Amino acid sequence: MKACMNMPGVSIQYAQSTDRADGFDRTLEELCYFDNYTRTIHRRGQPWTIGSTSYPSYPIVEFETDEYWICLEGEIYETGTGASLSETLEAIVPKLFESTGTEPQQELQTWLSETDGEFVLYAVEKATDTLVLLNDIFGRLPVYYSDTEHGPVLTREIGFFFESPLGDLEFDRHGIAQYLLFGYILRDRTLWENIKTVPPGTQVTVQSDGTTSFRSVAEFDFDTPHHADKSLEENASALAEKFRTSCAVRSDVSRKNVLSLSGGHDSRSIAAAFHSLDQPCSAATFLKTTRETSADASIARDISQTLEFDWQLFPVDPVKTSNAETLLTIKRGLNHLGLSFLIDFFEQLQATYGANSTYYTGDGGDKTLPDLSPAKSLSTREELVSYTIAKNSLLSLDEVASITGLEKSEIVAEVAATLDAYPETNLERKYVHFLTHERGFSWLFEGEDRNRYFFWSTSPFYSVEFFRYAMNVPDEQKEHNRLYREFLRELWPQAIEFDDADFGTPMSSPRYKVVQYGLSFLGRHPSLEDVARVIYRGEVSSEYHPNIARLLTEYTTQSPALDQYLDVDTIRTFANDTSSCGQHQIYNLLTVSAAIMLAEQETAFASRELALEAVPS
Repeated sequence: MKACMNMPGVSIQYAQSTDRADGFDRTLEELCYFDNYTRTIHRRGQPWTIGSTSYPSYPIVEFETDEYWICLEGEIYETGTGASLSETLEAIVPKLFESTGTEPQQELQTWLSETDGEFVLYAVEKATDTLVLLNDIFGRLPVYYSDTEHGPVLTREIGFFFESPLGDLEFDRHGIAQYLLFGYILRDRTLWENIKTVPPGTQVTVQSDGTTSFRSVAEFDFDTPHHADKSLEENASALAEKFRTSCAVRSDVSRKNVLSLSGGHDSRSIAAAFHSLDQPCSAATFLKTTRETSADASIARDISQTLEFDWQLFPVDPVKTSNAETLLTIKRGLNHLGLSFLIDFFEQLQATYGANSTYYTGDGGDKTLPDLSPAKSLSTREELVSYTIAKNSLLSLDEVASITGLEKSEIVAEVAATLDAYPETNLERKYVHFLTHERGFSWLFEGEDRNRYFFWSTSPFYSVEFFRYAMNVPDEQKEHNRLYREFLRELWPQAIEFDDADFGTPMSSPRYKVVQYGLSFLGRHPSLEDVARVIYRGEVSSEYHPNIARLLTEYTTQSPALDQYLDVDTIRTFANDTSSCGQHQIYNLLTVSAAIMLAEQETAFASRELALEAVPS
């Protein structure tokens, strides 16, 4: 089995010449595959060459009508009409090409707002050679766009840009700054100046001459909680029913259900839903080989035994250069290298359950059911921007400005522009939008796409109906996890009797309520919160692994490109003191530095096997 260095998915290149089309073929051929990966050319010729890479169970469907070529990547779980998938797409695709009139656009907006799925829809109008792309309202499957000197490129595979002769790629200093500041990049930016992500719920239209336009079709607006007139119990009951439906429609009889089960509430919710639905489900938990046991593993085992689930514990290697190299090559820096140990986990899951599996995560649970509102009232735009940075930054503004060479005011202005772009008028609700869309979408969805390198990955928390309902429950009901507790009780009463791995106590206990009230108090007193977080996470004497310092030091002396984008003296300051920051922060700096090295030298770790994860004492 060869090491696979690409993600499955569709790639589209504008090609007005045969040479360009041939280059597209060579690009796909140069990508490495698992033995079960195949390459498919869907359309060849001028002006579009469209191809994909995939394994047999990866969902890509294409068909043609007299007027259109139509392709759906991903899954549409529910359309609400009872029509077949092809009938649904044949009805909606013509509306993508109707540029005038409000009725077709309103129908398209309604359809996208109500369609539960994780998908990208592609279509070509044969008469005009116009191409249209439409992603789901969450943007669950990241799509990257670049307007190259040879014409537009749209691809699900970030590595496509590095394997194809499309011109030099310049890193985006603002994208780097945001990654170092928050651990994720805001809005449509990436780490590269000339590569953007397609925003959620967006239609991209490319004319036959290469002219490209973007139009927002549907988006979420959190200004008014529409379910404030219902009781806590009524809302919890409605959410539990919608969650069961979300789990049910994602369960495909042709695939094996595999749940990533931890000791937290998000994955437990899925276990509870499958139990109440009497749906077969296997559960899997990882344990790093540097530890003998963990709270997550113990609680997951107890839950699985109670539910009579097939459960397996998988020992995984900690972060090291071999799994970091794989993750870096797959996502080119868009995934945090501190999560490289998951490569080992996924390889074991694939070997155990096969690629024809649906992998369920609890991603999104922490964004839909808890109270995300700011812990203080915000009166001005400036207060909102300052609060957002203070509550979510990993490195300080001073440190990020020093590393990137940007002025602090430039970094702050980008954050402000992001918040300004949201549809809400209420400042507190804009902050909620930031957490759900930047931390949630930008961070989580890139991570889930890493999972799809091995098998289809989904989260029932991102059902459109469930998400919209949950985000319209008032904050007062979500406060102190009251809504979450009632929701879990509705799914499976015993679910709240098991410990929460984070707090060492079950939701049903009085101690849990005390903890939640304490967290709310700390949230209103940032200085105390910082101290408590350090003590709680055991970071008082936290040091990162010296091999990371070694690599960063080598990068500063070996890479001219690194000096072009980052201040090497500041990097050396971090590298000279392994207690200068925590592991999360140093992994972010390592990820960005290694991504620059990979683009410049085609390797970041020189095939050396080094441990990169500090073992807790």
